[in-house]
Amino acid sequence: MEGRVCRNLSRGQKQKVMLASAFISKTKLMFLDEPFINLDPLVQSKVREWLREYVKDGGTVFINTHLLENAERLCNRAAIIHEGKIQSLIKLEDLHKQNLTLEELFHEIVK
Repeated sequence: MEGRVCRNLSRGQKQKVMLASAFISKTKLMFLDEPFINLDPLVQSKVREWLREYVKDGGTVFINTHLLENAERLCNRAAIIHEGKIQSLIKLEDLHKQNLTLEELFHEIVK
């Protein structure tokens, strides 16, 4: 991808550039909007690994995603936003104690 103008990149390549720029910024707080969109499963797995390492090193990540399974596998807390308002803020550990998935909670809230 070196030397290519971003507008000529595929969606997946653009997503990789966005993620790379977030990780090289050396900030302790990251906001990522749909970080797994347009990425193949191998790259998604690598991104999850990088995010876990980033948090382990003291960083905080806010992820906006519709891919609830990825959020559930990666996050320790989640907020369900519906009609522009936070409808639920829950620790995933507490959700699992209730034998619920994030997707099930989402369906309960928005129906």
